[in-house]
Amino acid sequence: MCDFKPGDEVICVDAVASKFTRLGYAPPLVEGQTYEISDIFEVRTALSGKLSGQIGVALAGLEWGVNGVRGAWTPSRFRKVQRRDLSTWLETAATDTDHLDKPIKTPARPKVDALLKRVQSGAFG
Repeated sequence: MCDFKPGDEVICVDAVASKFTRLGYAPPLVEGQTYEISDIFEVRTALSGKLSGQIGVALAGLEWGVNGVRGAWTPSRFRKVQRRDLSTWLETAATDTDHLDKPIKTPARPKVDALLKRVQSGAFG
């Protein structure tokens, strides 16, 4: 199943050269590279031009074809880039963070401090 639509930003997760790339028909993909989907369509076979029953994606700026048949890439080679809207989170985030990088003053602990001095002095033996 392909949930891409034209205009989606995708990242290549499988850049292994296809036979069409090895033969010089299709440009090579780059793993980790971001691309934009320009079209989604049913792929035709390069030899007969008949519909293959498979879905392919076209990438903006990387159009190609063989024998007058439009080329496409397999959708599973890509993952959709998820852009998160952080505006709501930023509105609830702390606005005054200056105090976060300063040391925290702990209240005096006279009983604990006195006991610690006795332990350090060897009073318990």
